[in-house]
Amino acid sequence: MFRSFLLSVTVILCCALAAAAEGKIAVLLDVAGRGDVSFNDMGVTGAEEAAIEFGLNLVQVYSNTSVDYLPNLRNMARTGEYDLIICIGFLFYDALIEVSSEFRDQKFAIIDAVVDAPNVMSFVFRENEMAALVGALAAMAAAQHGYEAVGLVLGIETPVLWNVEAGFRYGMSWGLSAYADHEGSAPQVDLLYTYTGSFSDIAVGKAASEAMLARGAVGIYNAAGALGIGDFDAVAEAHDEAGTTYGPPYYFGGDTNQDYLGEGRHGLASGVKHINRAAYMAIESVVYDSFEAGVTRLDLADQGVSISGLNALQESCEQAIDAGVIVPADSEIIVENWVRNHVTVAEWIWNAIRELTRQIITGNIVVPTADSYDEIGVVRTDYPDDALREAGDASPEYCTSQTWMSSSDVSFNLEGNTSCCANVATGLYLYSGTKNTAVGGQIWRSSDGEAWERVSDPGFGDEFNTSTYPCVAIGEVIYACTKNEVTGAEVWRLGEDGVWRQVNTDGFGNAANTYAELSGPFDGFIYAGTTNTEGGAEIWRSADGEHWTCVSSDGFGDPANVSCEIPVAFDGYIYAGTVNEESGGTVWRSTDGSDWVPAGPDAGFGFPSNCETIPYVSLEGYIYCGTSNEELGGQIWRSSDGAEWEQVVDAGFGNPFNESCCPYVVFENVIYAGTFNASAGAEIWASSDGIAWQRATSFGVWRPSAEGLFPYSAFQDVLFGGSYDPEGCRVVRAVIDTQQYLAVCESFYQLGEEP
Repeated sequence: MFRSFLLSVTVILCCALAAAAEGKIAVLLDVAGRGDVSFNDMGVTGAEEAAIEFGLNLVQVYSNTSVDYLPNLRNMARTGEYDLIICIGFLFYDALIEVSSEFRDQKFAIIDAVVDAPNVMSFVFRENEMAALVGALAAMAAAQHGYEAVGLVLGIETPVLWNVEAGFRYGMSWGLSAYADHEGSAPQVDLLYTYTGSFSDIAVGKAASEAMLARGAVGIYNAAGALGIGDFDAVAEAHDEAGTTYGPPYYFGGDTNQDYLGEGRHGLASGVKHINRAAYMAIESVVYDSFEAGVTRLDLADQGVSISGLNALQESCEQAIDAGVIVPADSEIIVENWVRNHVTVAEWIWNAIRELTRQIITGNIVVPTADSYDEIGVVRTDYPDDALREAGDASPEYCTSQTWMSSSDVSFNLEGNTSCCANVATGLYLYSGTKNTAVGGQIWRSSDGEAWERVSDPGFGDEFNTSTYPCVAIGEVIYACTKNEVTGAEVWRLGEDGVWRQVNTDGFGNAANTYAELSGPFDGFIYAGTTNTEGGAEIWRSADGEHWTCVSSDGFGDPANVSCEIPVAFDGYIYAGTVNEESGGTVWRSTDGSDWVPAGPDAGFGFPSNCETIPYVSLEGYIYCGTSNEELGGQIWRSSDGAEWEQVVDAGFGNPFNESCCPYVVFENVIYAGTFNASAGAEIWASSDGIAWQRATSFGVWRPSAEGLFPYSAFQDVLFGGSYDPEGCRVVRAVIDTQQYLAVCESFYQLGEEP
């Protein structure tokens, strides 16, 4: 309903102003475009208001993809026709830096980003103040209604959204403290949050919100633009399933007043950035010849941000009535529904929000900010996901969110080494390998887990050995495997003389064996499971590390089993798992390493989309198996006998974007599992009983590009792991007294060596 209203106003303006206007303004919209009921719509509304008042011609420029930003902006500037070109949103940041330097005489404005140029006026908001109000309201509503959590769905990790997260965390803490003051105590209310990596993928927003609602969230705060339509749909469907109309779960709108969605039934409040005010001010400055490059910050005090209320909703409805989009009866329905939903939260809570607003405006409360990874890390430590409760409550055994820190500067050269796994430890050294498709992977080692030295040539002298990983240690002798898609996988051994030697024939005599995963020793044998997409995976073994025998081929009789690993022995059996994208991965076992039989479960544990099923570890009488599932999210299963299996983790720990869940290691009687999440960044989860799991890290740790996390091995009584990150991998370690992880190696290029 309102989306139609916004579009109608745009058409009327363009037609009316074409003949009469003298000045000319261009407004560039990001990929979400008009109808996003958020950032773009609000920015255009402010520009239209100024265009009408000052008699200007307004031109809107749409972007179909992010690739359009630079040419669209350059084409507008090249004409020389525009008194001002306004970029709506920080996604234009890179393009504006380039174009503003090319056209020095052209005036530009950008909203929600800062471009330091003599011809650019930058508008930013104190979104942390706005988010604090929403966070406080959400936390108190959860406490009142007995919900365990609050959901926060964000777009792409940037300083803008770090500030939203920082303010929201602070607001939740303030709200629960206020609740305790009023009611005598406050329950624990957890924060569930994810960076989706998108501002427009409605399906992604809906899936993320559904996962949070399933985990007990009282509502969802949308901090991802048009993607929030999916958030709202998830809330609305939850009401449909429950047969309810008002009350929790609630929808908390972002950027604009979105309380009207669903005819006002489910939107409790919106955190509003007055983008329209910034657009209007930019145009006004040109009209009155007061344009001045620099930064203008809009906050609660100057009404640049706010939390929505009844008056704002009524004003929006009046505009829609004036435009003929709705009739007064429609407005009455929206307002009536909104009021009924509003009163499901105690009036004293609304008064508390007003008091928090006053305290922020007067400066008595300063809401924390976060303009960098390090700063949001500090905020996450100060206001952790599962510690947002009344002071003095006991903390859980694990922190749900941890601060991940680097011991090296982020400016070190990260190019090339995209994956690393600190997965082998001896009495003297911790070893890690890397993936590097440019020059070949390398082997590195450390005597203390912090200072690293390279101990192999890239690719062992062959650039086609793109991955080189140490897998097995016997004393101080190390065995490493490679990935080589040209001549086949290789196995190398580092002897006590400090020299690497290849100990197999390339691909074990078959170039189609492109990768080998080593494990063991089991009963005196080292095992190698291969990846072979032509004839199916194979298993090879060796008693001396030099002479290898094939003990299984053809993918256990199914060539679609293209890869296998043999990572664990349990209750007299050696276990193997496979990758099968046709029918689902399978689990196999053997008592002697030669004869292999299915280990009970159906392919993919009954889910064909479980394309990978790898049994990794055992603990307290159970063997644990992780899966990869791009459709539903990874799973973890366990069995006490290897025949009957029970599921203990579903849907990527409640986040379907965790498409892989792998219980890699047991350390001090705790299982640690890593995930793969290309959307918001990987996570590490921990469990002492295999049933109850708690997140031990934040999303992506240091940045969302860390798509995979691998907790692997213990060295000097510390748990270490690695990561997959296209922007540069890091080794990580756990500080055991707090279960807090630290990045101890920015990249293996940190020593300044060229590979």
